[in-house]
Amino acid sequence: MRGHGLKKRWLLAILIVAAILDFNGFRETTAGMKAGDVSEADALVVLTGGSGLRISAAMDLLASGVGERLLISGVNPNVSQAEVAAQAGGAPELYACCVDIGYQATTTLENAEEVAAWVDEHDYAHIVLVTSSYHMPRARFVLEEAAEDVMFVPYPVTTRIDPARAYHDWRSLRGTVQEWLKWRVTQVLSLVN
Repeated sequence: MRGHGLKKRWLLAILIVAAILDFNGFRETTAGMKAGDVSEADALVVLTGGSGLRISAAMDLLASGVGERLLISGVNPNVSQAEVAAQAGGAPELYACCVDIGYQATTTLENAEEVAAWVDEHDYAHIVLVTSSYHMPRARFVLEEAAEDVMFVPYPVTTRIDPARAYHDWRSLRGTVQEWLKWRVTQVLSLVN
């Protein structure tokens, strides 16, 4: 019986070390994530959350001529387009002509559904995905599952939760760990379904 308890402790120790190594790999990947080539983009999608930095980055890309249209997915239904513009900035004429606001999504999975319907409606095939660097792996994973024929080019934004600072900042560590766990759970659930 004593050997059985020892085996369980060794197995637990191995699982803990594997989880720490996996988390650190996720942290390093997201901390060093670079934007892909946005030159061929049909349109842009930004997933809301955190501060307005994500939307500001997407608006800057749209203003510079990247893509013809932008979907801001996951906006609170009580927030108007004018309020989005006031927080994130950007030219009013861009909002008037080229920005769609998605009010349906409250989760990343719902973002994927909202984006897939919008992409299908406009027949886009090459989308720049703007979200926080720590959120990019899971966001891209669920979007690629929801819209299989679409290429999503990452455009990561550094926000208050910064994987590069995870070992120096409690908020960044907590947020990066939570996102790593969500990413892994999403992958496992995808295999089961």
